[in-house]
Amino acid sequence: MNGFTVQRGLLTSLVLATLLLVISLSGITAQSRLPGLSFPAFNARTKIDQNLETHDLLDDVSNATLGFEKIFVVNLASRTDRRDAATLAAALTGLQFEFVKAVTHVDKKFLPPPGTDKVNLKFGALAAWRSHANILRRIVEENITSALILEDDADWDIRIKAQMRDFARASRRLLQPLSNGTDEAWKERTPELNERASEPSPVNVLPDDANITEPTTSPYGDIDRWDMLWIGHCGVALPHPDNSTATLPSTRVVIPNDTTVPPSHAIQKEFSDTQLVMQYPDHTRVVAQTRTGTCSLAYGVSQLGARKLLWETAIRALTGPMDMMYRSMCDGTYGREMITCLSPSPALFGHHRPAGDPSTWSNIDDLKDAVQRDYPTSGNVRWGARFNTYELLSGGTEYFDPFMEGQ
Repeated sequence: MNGFTVQRGLLTSLVLATLLLVISLSGITAQSRLPGLSFPAFNARTKIDQNLETHDLLDDVSNATLGFEKIFVVNLASRTDRRDAATLAAALTGLQFEFVKAVTHVDKKFLPPPGTDKVNLKFGALAAWRSHANILRRIVEENITSALILEDDADWDIRIKAQMRDFARASRRLLQPLSNGTDEAWKERTPELNERASEPSPVNVLPDDANITEPTTSPYGDIDRWDMLWIGHCGVALPHPDNSTATLPSTRVVIPNDTTVPPSHAIQKEFSDTQLVMQYPDHTRVVAQTRTGTCSLAYGVSQLGARKLLWETAIRALTGPMDMMYRSMCDGTYGREMITCLSPSPALFGHHRPAGDPSTWSNIDDLKDAVQRDYPTSGNVRWGARFNTYELLSGGTEYFDPFMEGQ
């Protein structure tokens, strides 16, 4: 899970490749974009070592909140089964959650425009929207620097801390300026990409970690440089000049030889495109700007990101389910201002589907026609914490991997 590379596409010359490697990001700060935004107590609140000369911020990814200030979990009071399972899985993998009660009543009289009559939201989707909005509001109210928001059926690999460390290394390479002072806008980093599987796009080695300016406010990249880290989803499309908006960058960071990723033929594509499974070898994870994200299963937000999301989804316009509004913001479509979103593909968190009756899988959708399974799954998660709970409790190491079932 090392040896990172950056996907630059089919480049026409070595000179162009060299130029692409030194292009970096805009120096616009969060303070200049939104008055009143500051992070005076970040180190104290997250227990980060005040002596930055000896402390590696990347190590904070291994703390109980994965380098965020807090982890919130949306949970319906009636779903004690999910809360019990999430609590135990968190304890066994060294994570600390705060559960937030999901909304069970929404007064339609006080919805943002244009209201449910125009968007035709089911009550479950409406309640989910308000539940997520309540957490965003709390993040803003309490000036929380960054937070990870999970839904209560989220599952993760028991190696999540190592995975998040790799993701942090990838995200900071996309977000941080180079140490030589180069700091161009991220939207300039849009090389052409070859989408034909028969001609794999060449890969250039990323600048050394030492050549990237170290972040000081978040292990994932300085807090004013990202809005949302969409790390649990039902699929994203990898950005490409042919399918992206004019300002959506197509740069990708490639993490090869990641054994926590299923083999390509077994990856559950869901709403993803085919680029990951057709262009890359087995056990490859790709980190890039989020495009056409689906499902708000797990996502990190910065303070600035929470403010933007709250404004767009809870005040300015309610136009669909929460994940579809997030998609519009990350893509910069349907009249939404584009925000900076990153996603790993495949996702790091997956929907847990226990063996047996599929009717329990969703609080929103009717899944009566779903196929019953003989063993549990959690999306593209291999050693899921939820279906390895007993093995962890008993101190064993024979972890169940649904992608090895039947082999």
